[in-house]
Amino acid sequence: FLLGFREQSAFTHAFREWSGMNPGAWREQAA
Repeated sequence: FLLGFREQSAFTHAFREWSGMNPGAWREQAA
């Protein structure tokens, strides 16, 4: 999967820790 994260939940958790928001919200903001 992405960036070496095999589980979506693990990626989502790490992303939230890093960015302060969940990937879905970040994607909407970046679009």
